Amino acid sequence: MAMVVPNLHRCSWIEWRRVSYIRDGDTALVLYLSVPGLASKEGKIALPKMVEPKNWHLIYHQTSGYLCAHEGIYAMFLKPRAKVVPLIQELSDHFLESCISAPPSLTSAKEYEQFLARYGVGCEHSYIELQEAFYPVDVEFVRKMTSTPLPKDLDDLIVPSKADKGVLSLFSWRQHWKLAILGENCD
Repeated sequence: MAMVVPNLHRCSWIEWRRVSYIRDGDTALVLYLSVPGLASKEGKIALPKMVEPKNWHLIYHQTSGYLCAHEGIYAMFLKPRAKVVPLIQELSDHFLESCISAPPSLTSAKEYEQFLARYGVGCEHSYIELQEAFYPVDVEFVRKMTSTPLPKDLDDLIVPSKADKGVLSLFSWRQHWKLAILGENCD
């Protein structure tokens, strides 16, 4: 059963024809919404209406090495700060061919956590999503990692509608905001 949330428009699987992919060898820093059912071909996909819709993309990213998992996310590409660029490339290089899949083993999660700590960021709340080519970082570090201007409250990226008045106080997208580095998958 689909979760009902405020301020949504519906799109079908056909819209995946307009999906963005990351080319082999490329990396990206993305702010994304965790939307239930986004990676599923069944039913309809619910997406919030964004303030600047041209900045948001459906991304379908292959992960987990030879296990060939796929992540479907609704994301905004962020410009990484200069000091974060080495982290992004090192992550992609270091964990390429690791075949880590979500949920990761404790050993993999600890190694990843130590890797991020060298750059002053962490994954305390997001490590469970770690997999080769999909490297989560706790969203609290978004401003430390990007120079892309963002509102103080990330929920301000979503257009509230009259129908949502009072509803947004009951339901916050904040719990769905995520930050990740997309890297190359070995397969």
